[in-house]
Amino acid sequence: MVFSLKKNNITITHIDNPVINGDLEQNNEYLNKTKEGIINLINILNFIEYDNNLINDITILRFYYKVRKAEKIINFSFVFFKPLVVSLLTKGYISLYLFDYYKLGIFIENLRITQHTLKDAGQ
Repeated sequence: MVFSLKKNNITITHIDNPVINGDLEQNNEYLNKTKEGIINLINILNFIEYDNNLINDITILRFYYKVRKAEKIINFSFVFFKPLVVSLLTKGYISLYLFDYYKLGIFIENLRITQHTLKDAGQ
């Protein structure tokens, strides 16, 4: 919805409205929700046919398009290190760089699955 508003030149004003979350979720639940969100992002990206405005608005997409020439290397390293990364994040090792690496790896992993599925459907 925000993307549609922005595309139609409608200004969005964000307010500082902190949310108190007394019932924090477990780390593994958060990682699963992150994965779901990334898969949804890939579905949206496919639905709107890789709109450049959306790509420029979302950090992970901008970063992916900067490093996509190294996609195979990133995917290989992610497959190799994924169990360690998930273990560290699940146990509470907090590193935004590690979390960003996890999100990029999940993005590439699922983008490849989606592209493979799309290719199979087109045949």
